[in-house]
Amino acid sequence: GTQMYGIDFTDVTYQSNNANNCYGAFEGNNDQLLQVGNDIWNEVVTYNVPSDGVGGSTGDLSVSFNGNENHLGQWSYTGDTSLWDSFLIVLKASNSPGWAVYQFDSINSSNALNGIWYVAWSPNNNGRDGKATLSHLAIYSKQSVNVSEPAPLALLAIGLLALTIRRKK
Repeated sequence: GTQMYGIDFTDVTYQSNNANNCYGAFEGNNDQLLQVGNDIWNEVVTYNVPSDGVGGSTGDLSVSFNGNENHLGQWSYTGDTSLWDSFLIVLKASNSPGWAVYQFDSINSSNALNGIWYVAWSPNNNGRDGKATLSHLAIYSKQSVNVSEPAPLALLAIGLLALTIRRKK
């Protein structure tokens, strides 16, 4: 994907693996639905960092900070991932630029998801040490769905109907 403002595949990890792709950083805020390439991704959960800048959890998502560092830490997700074939981590840190996307493919859904995060960009922000302060971390999923083609099913139904009619004659 397109990377600007110093973001890199290594900024966010999952089970010690770097992201398969990364995009951004983008202006403004991320939405509940994200389009990345031709794929639509659904927001699963978001942890909003409170004004005192501490880690915590929302539902199945936990986010922590490395000591007093407000631009790096750990994340974990313990929810059901059995239908996922891949997922995104979105880091939101400021408004100019605001957020970046990290894509992970071929996940092992039998284990809890966990890794590290790092806000690489340092815009004109309110962070410490020239780094952007994390605002929220969100997880998005794209589910594997097997959909039958309607045309072959319709042809099969027509064929069975024709055989039934032919037998009656």
